[in-house]
Amino acid sequence: MSESGMIGDKEVRMSRLDTHLWSVDVVKHISDNHNKFIEGWDVDNEEDAKALYSEKVKEITSEMANEWAIMKKTQKQHRDEMHRLLSCINDNLSSIATNDKKIKSIITYINRQSKNQESNRKDLIASWRYNEWGEEY
Repeated sequence: MSESGMIGDKEVRMSRLDTHLWSVDVVKHISDNHNKFIEGWDVDNEEDAKALYSEKVKEITSEMANEWAIMKKTQKQHRDEMHRLLSCINDNLSSIATNDKKIKSIITYINRQSKNQESNRKDLIASWRYNEWGEEY
C-alpha cells in the first residue's frame, strides 16, 4: 500500500517497504521528470506511518499557506508602490504639459515683442534718415 499527496511543488509519499516497515518521504518536484529528496523517515507500523504522513501534509500545507500569504502581501506592496509611482508620473506629465503651454505662451510673447522691436527699429532708422520735411540727410 502507498499513498501520495501533492502540495504545491512538494509531495508527501507513504510507502510500504516490508511487512513491518513503512517509509514517509517528502520530495520537491523540480521538473516533470526530476524530484529532489528533502527528508524521509522509516516507521515500524502502519498507524505511525499514517500519523506521520498526515502531520507532514499539514506541515507542508501550512508552509504553503504562509508562503502564499507572504507572496500576496508582497504583491500588494509592489502594486501599491507601482500605483504611487504611476500617480507621480501622471502628476509630472500634467505639470510638464502645463509648463509646455506656459513656455509656448512665453515664446509667442517674446517673438511678438521681437517683431515689434524690429518694426520700431526700422521706423527709427527710417526717421533718422530723413529730416522733418522728408528730405534725406
